[in-house]
Amino acid sequence: MDKNMTWFIRANLKRYKGKYLAIAKGKVILAGSKPGEIYEKAKARYPKAEVVLWKVPEGEAFAFKITLL
Repeated sequence: MDKNMTWFIRANLKRYKGKYLAIAKGKVILAGSKPGEIYEKAKARYPKAEVVLWKVPEGEAFAFKITLL
């Protein structure tokens, strides 16, 4: 599992409910309500890093990763 996914699964995201998060290097880079804007700003700050954009659900959620053989 990659660093960003591992962080996301373990993180306490209560304060980000309903927000989009830009995650890079295992931490929140930006949070907000406009996903395109959040992603573009995060990539500008960390151009060489993998930036992952996730929306934190307002209720409970289940995250999983599927690998096809």
